[in-house]
Amino acid sequence: MSSAERPRSLGQVIRTLFARRSDPYFGNDVDNARRLGGLMWLIYGTVTAILLPLAPPSGRYAVAAWIVAGSIVIGSLATGVHWLRRPVGFNTLLAGSYLMLVQLATLQALAGSGASAYQELYLLLAVYTAAVHPPRRTAPYLLLLSIAASLPLLYQGWTSATAADLGVRLLLWLALSAMTLIVIAQLRAQRRRRI
Repeated sequence: MSSAERPRSLGQVIRTLFARRSDPYFGNDVDNARRLGGLMWLIYGTVTAILLPLAPPSGRYAVAAWIVAGSIVIGSLATGVHWLRRPVGFNTLLAGSYLMLVQLATLQALAGSGASAYQELYLLLAVYTAAVHPPRRTAPYLLLLSIAASLPLLYQGWTSATAADLGVRLLLWLALSAMTLIVIAQLRAQRRRRI
């Protein structure tokens, strides 16, 4: 059995995934990533528009919150259309993922008691970012996503049932993201070997 055929340990796989490369995006297709990103923004904006009446902004500043939420929906849809039509680079795609994360955390905070309605969108963000960006760029994003998704525990109050529900969701989101990251990294490695 050659060294290429031998099974590798988990540690070796992780070290290979996180190894420094001169071009971390080598083997990745920016046009496909951009189109996927544009589609993700459109889905995100559409789902958010549907959720707004079901989990509306609440609190003392509800009118201002509606303006912010409406701006997020319009901006998301406009970004999706822009990304589908115009070229953007990987740095812009990553900045878009971070912007979407901030927007989602904002929507959750504005929704108050309806915050959990927006939670499933974190999965969309996590898997997209893992599919497009290399592990060294995805790992900090997933850490920040975990923190953002956990913020409702601070402003809505801690209960063991809510914490357990969130913990299971986070583990599933991170597991799906890790699987996506590994599969895409393998595909990129195969593409690099062919070039």
